Amino acid sequence: MSGSEVWAIIFLIIGAVLIILEFITPTNLLLFAFGLGFFTLAGLTYLGVSWWFQILAFIFVVSLTIFLSYKFARRTTEGAKEFSPISVVGKEGRVVLVEGDKVVVRVEGEDWLAEGEGEFKVGDKVVVLEVLGNKIRIKRG
Repeated sequence: MSGSEVWAIIFLIIGAVLIILEFITPTNLLLFAFGLGFFTLAGLTYLGVSWWFQILAFIFVVSLTIFLSYKFARRTTEGAKEFSPISVVGKEGRVVLVEGDKVVVRVEGEDWLAEGEGEFKVGDKVVVLEVLGNKIRIKRG
């Protein structure tokens, strides 16, 4: 086994470890980009390409991957609304489930366990008064 083959195997292992780490610890595809860069290095090293071309190719692949992942992330998160549990206070919702003491209310597409005074029926309009941990306190709307 020649020296370039050994380095190619080392670069493959480093690339694989980085990509596996990306799946374990999400880093916005940064480790994935460097993993692809090391795979590129492994292939070029195995082919015996000059070291300066390998460095340029590594930089190009990593930069391109980061750029494309940034574009993809921006496009997929565009228009996503910020959500805070406190943002449902004062909003109207509808009762979607009543089973004994358990009342579930849908507010802006989210289902919440709810508590309030009086009896509630499925379909009742309610208003959120406050958020109590993972529950909301409601009144008839």
